[in-house]
Amino acid sequence: MIFLSLNKNSIHYARIDDDRNWKSLKFIKKAPLPLNIKNDSFTTIKDFGVLRKSIVNLLDTIRDEKDNQLIVSLPEWVATYKIVRLDKFIRDDYEEEVLYELEKLRLGEQFGNYKIQFYRIDKYYFDDYKYYLELIIHKNIIKKTEQIFNEIGCDLKAISIGFYDALYGMSKILPKARMFEDWALCKINEDSNIVGYVRNGEIYSIAGFTFGQESGYKVHFSSDSNDSMAILIDELNKMRFSPTEKLVTIDRIYIYSDDIYSDNFNTFLTYRIENMEVINPFVEYPIGDIYRGDGDGAGAMSQFLAMFGIIQRYIDGSI
Repeated sequence: MIFLSLNKNSIHYARIDDDRNWKSLKFIKKAPLPLNIKNDSFTTIKDFGVLRKSIVNLLDTIRDEKDNQLIVSLPEWVATYKIVRLDKFIRDDYEEEVLYELEKLRLGEQFGNYKIQFYRIDKYYFDDYKYYLELIIHKNIIKKTEQIFNEIGCDLKAISIGFYDALYGMSKILPKARMFEDWALCKINEDSNIVGYVRNGEIYSIAGFTFGQESGYKVHFSSDSNDSMAILIDELNKMRFSPTEKLVTIDRIYIYSDDIYSDNFNTFLTYRIENMEVINPFVEYPIGDIYRGDGDGAGAMSQFLAMFGIIQRYIDGSI
């Protein structure tokens, strides 16, 4: 199985041979892209042609006749995120027929102009509803992604979203003692950020935001209306200019970036905050053949968190 993770201006790629375990992992590598991927890169003829050529050239160097299966992780901003709820007493046959089946479809189920993936997240709720995280991707992005690989004879098994993969990977790294704390994972890049708030081991809220050049910030989307998330983003913004010893709105926050030369990321990287940690996903999973061109510290290794997560999902059989 080949894994590709598309980022703003690079591709992370890996390969597992035969068995679904970390011992079968051959490598994790990184290659530059000759353009910065944007939402319209999948529909603009020129950009899509450049992206397609880069991916095809890369695959020609890493796949063989027996290794034609692919799982692809797309950047977080190609999706929108929504937490939805259903009556807990909905007919079992309807839920089994529709929702459980949709959860298994990792190319997404089409509704109008969008394809949607569903993930159950309701373990910690105690009201009369069942909760789901919806990842909503425009059908044209899925179609174009499939087109790239179908044209070159690859078997595309699943399409995922990098930030969801990173959240999954983070949940596997956490020490058991911290599993049911309130924690957050924040991806900090120069021109975009996304944060996931986790409560009692379940996704509670996801939001995307940008920092202002001088001060302030702008929230671009949120999976739901959530005061805890709003307070957390506000505290992160204030810490850029006036770091404190400890975040007060959450038990612990983990940060990473695939834009590791970002000034915003490196600002947080230099802080010594009691309950903020930069994540190296491979501390407990040492990988021999891994890209170290940006260094091998936690800041550099954090860029592979989404790749770690999608591989772990494959090993666990959840994708």
